[in-house]
Amino acid sequence: MNLNSLRSIDIHDHVAIVYESQQKKVEVLAEMVRIGLERNERCVLATVEGKDMADNLRRAGIDVDRASANGALIIEDCDKTLLESRIFDPEAAIERFKGSIDRALDEGFAGLRSFNSSFLPAAFINLDLLLDFESKMGQVASEMKVVRVSLYDLNVQEPDVIINAILSHPIIVLRGIVCNNFFYIPSDQLTSPKGGSPEMYRLMDHLIDVHHNELSLKQSRDELESANVLLRDEINKRRMVEWALLVSELRYRNTLDSLNEPVHVIDRDYRIIIANRALETLGDRLGVDFRCVGRHVSEAFPFISKDELAEYDRVFTKRETIISQRTYDLENGRVWTEVSKVPIMDGDRVANVTTIIRKVNEKERSTWK
Repeated sequence: MNLNSLRSIDIHDHVAIVYESQQKKVEVLAEMVRIGLERNERCVLATVEGKDMADNLRRAGIDVDRASANGALIIEDCDKTLLESRIFDPEAAIERFKGSIDRALDEGFAGLRSFNSSFLPAAFINLDLLLDFESKMGQVASEMKVVRVSLYDLNVQEPDVIINAILSHPIIVLRGIVCNNFFYIPSDQLTSPKGGSPEMYRLMDHLIDVHHNELSLKQSRDELESANVLLRDEINKRRMVEWALLVSELRYRNTLDSLNEPVHVIDRDYRIIIANRALETLGDRLGVDFRCVGRHVSEAFPFISKDELAEYDRVFTKRETIISQRTYDLENGRVWTEVSKVPIMDGDRVANVTTIIRKVNEKERSTWK
């Protein structure tokens, strides 16, 4: 882990630390605190760890007692603050934040370095409110002497939270690497995309991949000087394509999640690449696990017949929509459905098949042949 790259983070920066282990989190956090103290910035850590965080910083060689005594280091319990307030008030929070920056400057510090664990209980805030809050906080950060740092735990937080974090922070510290985020969208333009683990890890891998490419360019600048313009163009084109594909897929997922009918999408290998929330909810109701992204359709739904699998063959080869009446015997009883298999075209070939499942009521069943 190249902790020295953390020195590139400075006043006005808005940073997300995405971590997979407590050890890596502490290493990055301790180094960022060390840098802040060296630069005479007041470091405020609002965490749920309290005394444990102080002990971790001590083990990293930071004189916590001295820094705390002179006001350079403040460790707050964000969980306690939230529980006392009961209701999240964005305007009041922004005013408190601005007041903290002003007090740090009045007391002789060069600025404020603010660290926040990103665990906000759902009862206190929804995503749209959070995005509006982040947009206003971003304006404060651009105008005042502050470094804002949010921490995200891959093992605890939902993939769509991590995706939103990556999209809404201009700088990402990922696997100990400081990445300038070409996926960044200002919070006032972000439309709450959602996604699962595949989208999340692909987004993270893209960030690391392009970061490494850019480092390679810098390291071989002399040899590549004559080709720099071409290479930059190629990287920019690649970024645009990757971004367009990701946003398209996330928007598609959002659309499917808005439907009441269970839906899933398979690729040409018959593996499920998207399943909406209604399908997962149906599975929970029937006592079947329909969290099936990445699985072969016959593995995810072992009760479907060879005849139904043959319908997928027809959709892929003949490019036609097939609507059929299906009865499934599951653990919690029999289910009558109307199943639509719809081709998704890529040029003149079927790239994917969307399956829409509609539960049929007793009156409709009486008309079945």
